[in-house]
Amino acid sequence: MKKTVSIILIILIIGMCVFFSGCHYKKRMLEYYSDDLNYETLEVKVNSIEEEYMEVEFLYDVHVHYTYSPFRLIDMPTLHTKVKCGDIINIIVAPRYFWDSYNIPIVGITKDDVVYLEFETGKQNLLDYIERTE
Repeated sequence: MKKTVSIILIILIIGMCVFFSGCHYKKRMLEYYSDDLNYETLEVKVNSIEEEYMEVEFLYDVHVHYTYSPFRLIDMPTLHTKVKCGDIINIIVAPRYFWDSYNIPIVGITKDDVVYLEFETGKQNLLDYIERTE
């Protein structure tokens, strides 16, 4: 009986640790992405546009990595008809990584002075997405 209770307690403790570690990331992400000072506008080249993501390359060596934007955050399914591979666009991002293979979300898109995703809309889409995820 004592052994069974000990095993159940260990499982509960491990489960709580896993649960609260995920909550910690969610809280940190919401705090970080809520602060407008964490965002920057960068000029980038579009490397690929797929059904779900857009991959861009930073110009001017500001950052050495690529970033991807899930289109479900942009909420603009026709973006790939307006922005093509090789185009130079301006994006708004908050460049912090939260874990390995983390895709940095794009929260603003402008090309030739045409705004395809306004910062406030993109930021709110991102915050709503984080709230809905576990």
